[in-house]
Amino acid sequence: ALGKFWAVATWAGKSPGNYSETYYLPQQSGTQTQIVPMQLYYPEYYKSLVIRLFNFDGRAFANNLSASQIAAVSQWLLGSMPASPSGLNATTGNGSKIDLVWSASNLTNLSGFRIERASNSGFSSGVVSIMAPASSTNYTDVSSEPGTTYYYRVFAYNAVGESGASNSVSITSGNVDTTQQPPVAPSSANATAIGSTQVTVSWKDNSANESGFRIDRSPTNAFSANLSSVTVETNINAWTDTNIDGNITYYYRIVAYNAGGNSPASNTASVSIAGGTVDAQTIYATNCASCHGSSREGTGAYPALTASALSSKSLDQINQTIAEGTAKGMPGFQSHEVFVVSYEDRNVDATNTVKLITNAQSFDSYEAANAYLLSRTSGKHRIVGPNPFVSPVPLAALQDYKLVFGSSQVTNTGVGSTSQVKIFEFTGNSTGGTTGNISGRTP
Repeated sequence: ALGKFWAVATWAGKSPGNYSETYYLPQQSGTQTQIVPMQLYYPEYYKSLVIRLFNFDGRAFANNLSASQIAAVSQWLLGSMPASPSGLNATTGNGSKIDLVWSASNLTNLSGFRIERASNSGFSSGVVSIMAPASSTNYTDVSSEPGTTYYYRVFAYNAVGESGASNSVSITSGNVDTTQQPPVAPSSANATAIGSTQVTVSWKDNSANESGFRIDRSPTNAFSANLSSVTVETNINAWTDTNIDGNITYYYRIVAYNAGGNSPASNTASVSIAGGTVDAQTIYATNCASCHGSSREGTGAYPALTASALSSKSLDQINQTIAEGTAKGMPGFQSHEVFVVSYEDRNVDATNTVKLITNAQSFDSYEAANAYLLSRTSGKHRIVGPNPFVSPVPLAALQDYKLVFGSSQVTNTGVGSTSQVKIFEFTGNSTGGTTGNISGRTP
């Protein structure tokens, strides 16, 4: 409709419509088992306009950024790249393995390390990039060929950019045990996404003499860029990758190895990960620019978020503010815990039936909970949230509403307090433009 109207959001202590139900949880009390009622809320409840309006400007408004997204924004806001790693050293390990170690004692504000391997000192030939987590200061290259000279250097990186290179080192890998036959290649490699937080990789073990397996991962099917490799012990045929980003396709391959060398690689398995981008500038533009300015200069009551304005803040402080919100009304952006309950209809007397919880699973994201729910082939299961003010469901930003009144009477949300009655002005127009964007806000 054209023109403007007023929307009123009130909290009456009850959920709207059929968006929540009472479940019963068995609890042991001495020798007796009691069933305790719990009000649990469905995704439809959190998506309803009245509840979203009511929660607006309280910390409960859910924007559901992942930990990697929050870390990327924090690093980008601070605006400084990490210093270069130092003290890189290489030694030969068992067989053709090469062990690398470096110093990161002077480094802060890290996302991880990129190890560059090349076949010449100018790093212009045979270049492979290998990724290592921020917590590592060592790496074992198990993909090196025997009796081959390699050159290595290490870079630190974060959401702002990449550091300069460390010192470079060269080393010739050792020879394999020619008296031992290399393992047969694994086969039937498969990768399955569990929501947007992890990937399960499985394969068939076709050898009887492997010492272990190497799992390679790359965003390219040629495994030529941003290669990550991990090793697992012998007789293992599955591994879970929890160090993943959203909105990307990963490629996996499996190699068996022993003292006699590496097997050929398995088939390549690929999987596309859903979820939001981890590009800090895109996240800021989507969630923060409407309040703090497109150039982070600050607008009205909202402070500037330039690097100089945040110079007194630590990375941990900024992370915490974005994740948890502030007492002044800025919402927290962290993803909230999501529950899937399994239940059965239980007769408690001749006329009453209740939903009795038989199991509950907790997930870090709505996508992971939904993937688990879809995998259930029997029984009754529902995605639920226990707090009416804290949404576990990813919600698109509310737009076109401007908060104009909040009552002095407040309700405790469990993560702060909010007015019991709020009045909003609808400020949109028929072409979809917005003059009163009230999407989520950052510090």
